[in-house]
Amino acid sequence: MILSIVVPTYNIEKYIERNIESFLKVEDDLKSLFEVLIINDGSTDSTLQVVTALIKKIDCLNIRVVNKANGGHGSAVNRGIEEARGKYLKVVDGDDWVKKSDFEEYLKRLKNADVDMVVTNFSKQYTYENRVELEKVSNVEDFYRSNRIPRIFPMHSITYKTSILKEHNIKLTEKIFYVDIQYIVFPLKYINNWEYWDLDVYQYFLGRPDQSMTIENRMKNIEHSQKVTESILEFYSTLGDVYLKDTVHSLLKGLLNTRYLLAFLSEDRDRLLKETTDYIRKYNLKYTYDSRMKTSYLLYINEMHNRRFSFIVYPIVSFKLNRLSKYGI
Repeated sequence: MILSIVVPTYNIEKYIERNIESFLKVEDDLKSLFEVLIINDGSTDSTLQVVTALIKKIDCLNIRVVNKANGGHGSAVNRGIEEARGKYLKVVDGDDWVKKSDFEEYLKRLKNADVDMVVTNFSKQYTYENRVELEKVSNVEDFYRSNRIPRIFPMHSITYKTSILKEHNIKLTEKIFYVDIQYIVFPLKYINNWEYWDLDVYQYFLGRPDQSMTIENRMKNIEHSQKVTESILEFYSTLGDVYLKDTVHSLLKGLLNTRYLLAFLSEDRDRLLKETTDYIRKYNLKYTYDSRMKTSYLLYINEMHNRRFSFIVYPIVSFKLNRLSKYGI
């Protein structure tokens, strides 16, 4: 089998049918190339019943349901990796889907592939706004110029060789949000070669009010982002490859930028700001000025000087955040 599709699923009774049907639409002669693993993460709505009813009608798709106690997105991905039988593995969340034509071409290419990682494009599907945005995540020249990974790619773009994940025991933190960053980063030190294919495979559904990336949910789950950021800092401290370390460093600056802004907006501002700066000190990370992140850099400088300039910095940061429609996050 060429590919395992891992579908983390939790309380998405309204959306899971669209996900499964996108795989059913694939040409019959290609269906034997992949399996679909529905990892039901302890859903409390009718998700399991919807999936079970669908599967009873399906006889031309290799699909399995794995039921488990609720452990969060990371737990579902971890279980999917354990269950996977395909040479390659791709995660497609239960409320997302694939584009038939590009997915079919992707399967045909996977038959002859032998790289550690494949990168493809994805589309942001703003269904409620009737709007689609194609995200071209790379260009063909990137891997011809160098076999090194030039940037951190989104989870929606990544396909890993399954053996990389299994043999190196890649595990995501359970019972927290935002672990897609761990999935993106943790396998990188084991990737020796990769390819980019200009295919729009993954369709990413945006606009649900309960999605974890809304500002309200990010504030509510601020401790989750802290745990994920520290796990990436720990990973960063283990890297010996200078090029890869620089690539992860760029990601970390973005994570810390978000962390500073969320901390500033929190009722527990002082503790969270200090904690974020302590992480930077602990892992000897160079947090240098970046014009794109100047708001968080002001907060960093203030903390480094023990809040000596708070009476100046805080009003400036408040003003900047008020001018940003989404708080600059």
